[in-house]
Amino acid sequence: MKKNLIKIFFTFILFPFAFFPGNRNFDFTSCSAQDIHFSQFYASPLTLNPANTGNYNGDWRFSNILRKQWPVVLQKKPFQTIAAGYEQQFYLFNEQIGAGFVIESDRSGFYNLSLNKLYLSAGYHKTIMGNNFHFGFQGGYVNRGLKKEGLSFPEQWNSKDGFYDSEMPYSGASIEKKSYFDFNAGVIWAGKFGIYEPEAGFALYHFNYPNETLIKNDESRLPMRKVFHLGGKIILTPKIFLMPNILIMTHKKANDFLEGTNLAYRLPKNPIKIQYVYGGFLLRNGIKRNNDAAIAIIGAQFKRMNVGVAYDVNVSDLNAATKKRGGFEVSLIYVGPSTLLQNISIPCDRD
Repeated sequence: MKKNLIKIFFTFILFPFAFFPGNRNFDFTSCSAQDIHFSQFYASPLTLNPANTGNYNGDWRFSNILRKQWPVVLQKKPFQTIAAGYEQQFYLFNEQIGAGFVIESDRSGFYNLSLNKLYLSAGYHKTIMGNNFHFGFQGGYVNRGLKKEGLSFPEQWNSKDGFYDSEMPYSGASIEKKSYFDFNAGVIWAGKFGIYEPEAGFALYHFNYPNETLIKNDESRLPMRKVFHLGGKIILTPKIFLMPNILIMTHKKANDFLEGTNLAYRLPKNPIKIQYVYGGFLLRNGIKRNNDAAIAIIGAQFKRMNVGVAYDVNVSDLNAATKKRGGFEVSLIYVGPSTLLQNISIPCDRD
C-alpha cells in the first residue's frame, strides 16, 4: 500500500517536468486574442465553468481573484485582471439549484484596452448512484473599450518630422466602445473511489458567437472557447492529500495548458482555525508551443475561507524582457455555513 502511495505521489509531483522546454521556439502570437485566464483557475469557480454555480457545501459563496502580469515590462500599467462572484443555494421540490453572478474586469496595460463583463449564472445539481452531476448556464453583458489617446495609426505618419502624430486625421472608422450579449454553458462530474475523489468538467464559452469588433459597420465574431478541466483529491494519509489539477483551454488558434499539483497537510486544532495548508506548482505551456511559466502556489484553508497566492516565473524566451517575472495572483473564497437540516441518528436502548 505504501509503495502505491509513493508512486502516486511522485507521478503527480514530477508530471509537469515532462513538459519543460526542449528546443521549441517561442511564438508570442500564439497567445494573442485569448480570454482572460488565471493561474489558480480552480480558485475562480464561476469563470472556470458555469456548472460550478452552487457546487459547494454551504448556503452561499463569495469568490474573488486578482492577477497582475508582467510588472517589469509594463512598469506603469501592468496587465490587471479581477473576477468576483457570488452564489446562493436554493432547493425546489428537493432539487438543488444554484444562482448567482460574476463580474470580470481586465485592463491591458498601455494598450488602453478594457474588458468588463457581468454574467448571471445558474446551476443544477443531481446525485445519481454515487455520481455527482452539475449543469450550468451563464448569460451576460460585455463591454469593450479602447482609449485612442496616445495611439497612432499608419496614416498618421508625419513624413516632415519623421514621427507619428496622433492629432493627424485618420480615415478608419474605429470606435471606442463595443457592447454585446454573451452566453456560456458547462457540465461537471464528480465521484469518489476509495482514496480518489476525481472531478472533471467541460465548458463552452461564447456559443452565440457575439460580434466583438471595435470597428463600426464591421463584423468580427468571437469564436467559441472550449475548456476541459480535471481535479480533485488523492488522500495519502489522514493528514496528507494531493490536489492535482489540469486545464486545457482552446480559443481558435490560441491555447492554454496547465498541469501540476498542490500538496496539503491537515493541522491540529489551532486558535486561528486553519484546517490545512497547501503548496505546490503548476506549469503553463501551449499544446503547440513552448512553455510559458512555472507557477509556485501556497495557501491555507480556514474554517470557512480559502486563501491562495500564486507567482508566475516566466520560463519562455520572453524572460529576456520580463527577467523571469511573470504575474502575481491572490485568491479568496468564503463559503457561508449551511442551514440545511442533516439527518442524524441517536443511539438508544431497546426495551
